[in-house]
Amino acid sequence: MARSSEVAGRRREYQRRYYKANKARMNAASRLWYAANRERVRMVGRANHLKRTFGLSPEEHAALFISQGERCANPGCLSPDPGSKTGWHTDHNHRNRLVRGILCHGCNIALGAAKENPAVLRGLADYAEKHAA
Repeated sequence: MARSSEVAGRRREYQRRYYKANKARMNAASRLWYAANRERVRMVGRANHLKRTFGLSPEEHAALFISQGERCANPGCLSPDPGSKTGWHTDHNHRNRLVRGILCHGCNIALGAAKENPAVLRGLADYAEKHAA
């Protein structure tokens, strides 16, 4: 009787030979499946990203967004529009990965450009107010 590791090795070798002999057909079938299931693939990828990066399920992420009124979490913005075709940004502390809220594209870019430094952000706000007239 063959051991399971021997069976697994023979199976892998068979799969390699089969793929090599049928590569074009298998790739064409994969492309068709992907095209027919693009949204499903996107959603699974998004769910995996949220779980891996922030420890959130899609439901927890949606609940957070609803709790902030389905708008940008920045009190100075509160935009109902994500501002980009890629959608909303999950804002988080880069040291401990704790999620702070969900931001629009512009607020996320501004926060990142200021390197999350409150003094820089306050200075920019003062600067903008000074030169608003």
